Amino acid sequence: MAWFASLIGIFSDFFTEIVLALMILLIGFVLGKIIGRVTYLILHQAELNRVLKKLGAKISIERSLSKILEYFTNVIAVILAVNQFKITGILAYVVAIILLALIMFSLFLSFRSIIPNFVSGLFMVRKNKIRIGDAVRVNNIEGKVIIVDFFETLIKTKSGEIIHVPNVLLGKNVVFVKRRKL
Repeated sequence: MAWFASLIGIFSDFFTEIVLALMILLIGFVLGKIIGRVTYLILHQAELNRVLKKLGAKISIERSLSKILEYFTNVIAVILAVNQFKITGILAYVVAIILLALIMFSLFLSFRSIIPNFVSGLFMVRKNKIRIGDAVRVNNIEGKVIIVDFFETLIKTKSGEIIHVPNVLLGKNVVFVKRRKL
């Protein structure tokens, strides 16, 4: 009968660890949501996006920073919850390997589009294929070129829309150009 009591003790300890881990996860995720929301409200109140947009930024830094803090809090909660099972060392190696793989995959995906756009942009700028002020038509896009850089070309349509066209699209498709008069 002593073996039964020790078995009940083991299950009781394991059940307690599971409940504690779930409580840590729940509190951590709720805290992550709160931290993310408060961060967003503070950054939005400071009008950070508006200020950065004036400086030329194209991303929503308010939302991005708040999401990063939320996810960071969630990761900490998961680590603390897993720590209840005394496998944190193994988990650290697994998480490090997964993060490294994700970072490498993300870099691969980003460079996959950056390099062709840069090469096409370099060719266009050096060869004066398209210049600011030219009237162009490529695929279904027609308008006046307002900016040509190494990664994209901005075209203003007759309706006033500004369209960002990746340079690789201009390099691979037939582009009809009507040169502006100098």
